[in-house]
Amino acid sequence: MQCVRNRFTARASAAALGLLLGLSALSAGAGQLYRWVDDQGQVHYGDQIPPNETKKGGAVLSNTGREVRTLKRQKTQDEITAEEKAAREQAEAERQRQRQEERDRVLLQTFTSEQDILDARDRKLAAVEGSIRLTQGRLDTLKKSLAAKRKEAADTERSGRVVSEALSNAITTLEGQVAENEHFLVGKHQEIDNLKQQYGADLERYRELTTRKKKDDDGTPER
Repeated sequence: MQCVRNRFTARASAAALGLLLGLSALSAGAGQLYRWVDDQGQVHYGDQIPPNETKKGGAVLSNTGREVRTLKRQKTQDEITAEEKAAREQAEAERQRQRQEERDRVLLQTFTSEQDILDARDRKLAAVEGSIRLTQGRLDTLKKSLAAKRKEAADTERSGRVVSEALSNAITTLEGQVAENEHFLVGKHQEIDNLKQQYGADLERYRELTTRKKKDDDGTPER
């Protein structure tokens, strides 16, 4: 129906729109009637929306001019990108929620009281501190041996003699052992800090979970 394909703007008379609707109803081969808005904000009617104007969407009308279905506008690339980003963030938030639920389950299964957490922390701290003491004692001994070897080498040089290869190698070995043990101690002190933070967070979370459970059991609404 070629006449229906002509556009009618919102400024067209009601009689013109009525004629369009009437022709649409009378035509045996007529398709659906559409309404859309162009880039200038003008409303148009016709039996199809031009391809270059589908991005704004529109509406499907009945033969009486009543809107029967809304046609969604096409999304811009920025909108698509934003939606994809939001979907990724939502998925990551869900993964984090599930991981937190698993950590909470393990926490409540592992400890039966706050004191259990403190006792576990103290046992691990004691083990690390014991390792630090042993290493520090070994390090002190190594440093004394290194100082003695360096003095021996210095005395040898002052006497005008050549430092032996064995003495040089011993100094090099001791220097490596001192550095290795010092590095080990740095790691152990960091481990102590990490344990304190970990068990501090576990204790805080345990209190939160048990307080929430008590409120749920008592029927007290959580604030």
